[in-house]
Amino acid sequence: MVKKFKLEINTPEQKFFGGEVNGVIVETSEGYTEILADHMPIAIGLLPSVMSVADDEKTLEIVNGEGFLLVTDNTATIFCRSAEWADEIEINKVKREIEEYERRLKEAKSRAEYKLSQAALGRLFAKLKVR
Repeated sequence: MVKKFKLEINTPEQKFFGGEVNGVIVETSEGYTEILADHMPIAIGLLPSVMSVADDEKTLEIVNGEGFLLVTDNTATIFCRSAEWADEIEINKVKREIEEYERRLKEAKSRAEYKLSQAALGRLFAKLKVR
């Protein structure tokens, strides 16, 4: 039997997920990282991407925005800007939003507007990875 650990995924709006899992794979600036039970303590930044959460029965895919992962005492806690179940994403809607944010990026009047549009595009492109 595979040893489990506690995983929590939080966004600014809600606790998105909480439960016992076999493993989670996330994308960091260093590449993909897999967390399993008894992982050493770590704090690492997350890129907008698709994380895989494995339990005994299936693997769940979650599209996450930028954030960070903290592992302590056999508990992994993820704090990210956004989280969505991959199977609930409407690709045509995402493509329209990408077009809109690409336009906003080109027309940005300040560095803040540019950075916000850039971050939104990162999250949107992560959503496209699931299809």
